[in-house]
Amino acid sequence: MPTEIGTVSTLTSFSITFCGLVGTIPSEIGLMSNLDRFWIYQNQFTGTIPTEIGAIERMMILQFEGNELSGTMPAEICANRAPSVGFGLINILGADCQGTGSVTSVDCDCCTCCGGFACGDFDA
Repeated sequence: MPTEIGTVSTLTSFSITFCGLVGTIPSEIGLMSNLDRFWIYQNQFTGTIPTEIGAIERMMILQFEGNELSGTMPAEICANRAPSVGFGLINILGADCQGTGSVTSVDCDCCTCCGGFACGDFDA
């Protein structure tokens, strides 16, 4: 995914699922201030989830499942997870959490769903 994606400031929904994309998730995603839904499940992204994504104040759905991500879900993202903020920003937060049988996993205490299609309706 090119770093220039961060210059698309008007985008509200971004889905790149089942595309076979490889590489890391660019931190520039955090510059997409109007983004409220971000689906990148079922690709081959590696590395960690960028902390900068936690700066997107409108985010309601974040789904990272089905990739080869590792590390810990950034505290900046977990801080925006409903109901911790009281007004329900991130309602759906998915990743390949530890214990889901994935080769790599993300340590995520704030995820609402872990692995595969556990988040349910991907067209929300």
